[in-house]
Amino acid sequence: MAPLLLALLPLAAYAAPNAPDSLRVSSTSTYAAGTPEWRQVRDWLVQHRTRSDGARMGNLDQLGPIVLTYARALPPASERLPAPLPLPANGSTGDSIAITSCADSVRQSWRYGVEARPTGAWILASFATSQAEDCKQADDRH
Repeated sequence: MAPLLLALLPLAAYAAPNAPDSLRVSSTSTYAAGTPEWRQVRDWLVQHRTRSDGARMGNLDQLGPIVLTYARALPPASERLPAPLPLPANGSTGDSIAITSCADSVRQSWRYGVEARPTGAWILASFATSQAEDCKQADDRH
């Protein structure tokens, strides 16, 4: 019987699925202008809207409703998903934040990634601004 078990052992190891190192979880939330959640995201933008060359990106006085997409890597054993707010001061490799707002026919979008080392600081990866004929339609497409 022992030779049979030894022969099947490689097959069992091959058939077992590999557990993932992490799970990628993404949440998208919309916050109406002036709400406490909207203010939390705006305050986070105030602290993180500077490019690496020191230029401030975007007009935070011209924000409408905010669409926040926060993606992060979690350990596979996570039983509870973290809330999207408050946004963390630092992230982990693979995390990303996207913030979009449209007001007065101007759509603004910020995209952030995480500096790999040493601090896990959020880095402004891109900023875009565009004219939108209708902010409602622009918000629907975020």
